[in-house]
Amino acid sequence: MHKRISCLALGLLAAASWAVETPEEQLERVDARMDSLAEYAASTVVGKDDRPVAISGDLTIRLKHFDYYESSDLQMNDRQRTLIQSALNVGIVVSPSSFLTVFSNLYLPFDFSGYFENSNATAPNSGEFNQAQRVPFDHWTDYYGVSTNENMLAGIGGIDLVLLVIALDEGIMPQTREHMDSLGLLGIKKSFLVLNKCDLVDEEWLELVEEEIQEELKGTFLEDAPVVRVSAATGQGLEELTDTIIRVMADEVEEKDTQTIPRLPIDRVFTLSGFGTIITGTLISGTISKEDVLEMYPIGKECKIRSIQVHGQDKDKCYAGQRVAINLSNIKKKEIHRGCVIAPKNSMKNTDLLDVKLSVLPDSMRIVTNHERLHLYTGTSEILCRAVLLDKEEIGPGESGLVQLRLEEEIALKRGDRFVVRFYSPMETIGGGVVLEPNPVRKKRFDEKAIEELKKKESGSLADVMELHIKQHADTMITMAELAKIMAHSVDELQEYLEELKEEGIVHVFAMKKDVYLWHRDSEYALRQKIQEALEAYHKRYPYRYGMKKAEIHNTYLKKVKPIVFDAYIEQLVAQNQIGRKDEYLHLAEFEVSKDAMFLKTEKTLVDAFEKAGFDFVRFSEIDLGTIPRETAEDVLLLLVDEERVVRINEEMFTMKYLMDEAEEKIRKHLENEDVITI
Repeated sequence: MHKRISCLALGLLAAASWAVETPEEQLERVDARMDSLAEYAASTVVGKDDRPVAISGDLTIRLKHFDYYESSDLQMNDRQRTLIQSALNVGIVVSPSSFLTVFSNLYLPFDFSGYFENSNATAPNSGEFNQAQRVPFDHWTDYYGVSTNENMLAGIGGIDLVLLVIALDEGIMPQTREHMDSLGLLGIKKSFLVLNKCDLVDEEWLELVEEEIQEELKGTFLEDAPVVRVSAATGQGLEELTDTIIRVMADEVEEKDTQTIPRLPIDRVFTLSGFGTIITGTLISGTISKEDVLEMYPIGKECKIRSIQVHGQDKDKCYAGQRVAINLSNIKKKEIHRGCVIAPKNSMKNTDLLDVKLSVLPDSMRIVTNHERLHLYTGTSEILCRAVLLDKEEIGPGESGLVQLRLEEEIALKRGDRFVVRFYSPMETIGGGVVLEPNPVRKKRFDEKAIEELKKKESGSLADVMELHIKQHADTMITMAELAKIMAHSVDELQEYLEELKEEGIVHVFAMKKDVYLWHRDSEYALRQKIQEALEAYHKRYPYRYGMKKAEIHNTYLKKVKPIVFDAYIEQLVAQNQIGRKDEYLHLAEFEVSKDAMFLKTEKTLVDAFEKAGFDFVRFSEIDLGTIPRETAEDVLLLLVDEERVVRINEEMFTMKYLMDEAEEKIRKHLENEDVITI
């Protein structure tokens, strides 16, 4: 006896009478109805909600409406009837929050390997999380979960080293091949093989399997990877495995770039009572600190970093390559979705167009044609798109081409970001590539000028080479004349490309009388962060001072840069409200001297001492400060002098300004009647 849930997309699969049909006729009817379902779903509800049902790898339906009923066990004595009945009653998902995967093979059209049963069957929508468990059904065929690769693609961004573990008694599995393809497409290079269960096979068999595996890996990024033989059961080879990991990580893995703009693709978002919105992800570049104000792309919402955790430990800052959890303020969970990215304000631009170099896997069975609908995976985003082929009619296995991807949702990327594409239906990885232009204009096919521009971007134009050289002079900046000399080009030849870099915000230009100084935005951003951190620390230590001296910041952070250029940079920061300035002192934009209880107490002590002394004046060192720190008293005194409430007589003596004004007035009146003053 079956009880099922009906849903919008699955309404075509109705129960049927079995008495008058042969098994062959029933299977034929299943095929026909599944074809109808695929057509219906493709035109209606695909991609419209966040509750996936993956069917046979042929289509992904995202359900919008559920009529919930309790589910009972589906096993029956008649295998053939069970398969067909299960296929027709495909709506056996018992909770909107869980998902059902239907698997296919070469012999039967559909074969359930199991289904999810909600533990809260009486109230499936209650609570923040609906816990689900997998209930075994039948395992007649080898099956493969189509949702696994999507999760792998979303989490691969921070990987430095890949360990491909292969069981010697099984060899490479089909899903492993797809993961290998995805890793290669996303530019993962450092890897080695781990051959497990070596205790279960003899040496001759081990050598044979290893040779077959090496043959399978030819042409992939794993072709020349080191090999380690282990046994998880006996511990054989585990020490060698550990040593190999340490060696590769120390000698071969490239250091993450922490001196660039931070970007954090979000793979999970949730709320915690008392904290609010929490996001998790892998920081792919730069650094993020507490109290930073960043922007959530592509939604364009400003958010502030309240706290940071790395592996469960509270941190003040996180660095590129780390898995992080961040508590955000000024933004709600419902506003964020997987695939969003946080980065500095105005550092990225949303787009629904991407110019890319697309390569199709050599062993793919698919040919990409113009206007092909694909699934795009980049960062933690999965977006449907259309591929407009710019320089070819089609891209076959092992071929590459220039493509404009027209996205069905907006996204924010940078040039050089890598991606993977999967066929629309069935969902299988067919290729990937690299982003050449993240914010292009709409292009026509076979436009020679557009194709030439993309080829320059692919190979590296003069602007790209300029950018690399400018980035190498983070501490000194570089003049246009020096750059032209290094590149063996005239200044006039480079001017066009400089304007391009300037318009894209990649380079800061400081034009002086004798030369033009160039500075990369990543270098400027890193230094600006250091200056702001230094000012913040200074304000905490000296709350009654206006700020740090400009000369001190110059000598500390940009001493190799000429003062006139440094002044131009400071003026730029002040104009952008990144910092504030009072005469020769620099401070945070929002900083004001805190006239708190300690300030008022110190001020009263000083004023009382000066007023009591009157015209006899008093030395600062002779004032009884009580519990007030002398350094604090000095800061408050200098502030009173700057506010012109107190007047300095000499290095040691001070008095109130109004007393000096009174003395001046008395002298003036005396001189009106007398020509001489006796002292």
